[in-house]
Amino acid sequence: MYIFKLKKESHYNPEIGRYKSFGIEVYEKPSATPTMVISDVFVDFYKAQQFISLCNECQPEPVHLLELCIDFIQ
Repeated sequence: MYIFKLKKESHYNPEIGRYKSFGIEVYEKPSATPTMVISDVFVDFYKAQQFISLCNECQPEPVHLLELCIDFIQ
């Protein structure tokens, strides 16, 4: 079983300056350290939260997570 969590991040881009975004951390049930981290995925908290809820409900394999993020955003 996997646990998907949001990770609040702060980034800098020379064209737009500082901005906040949300990444995704994946934990295997007994682990205290993330087994996978994808940074800078969402800028909208509510979309990020919706995606994380779906992941925790449907339990996709982490190997497919990047592809799922792209599909969800489009």
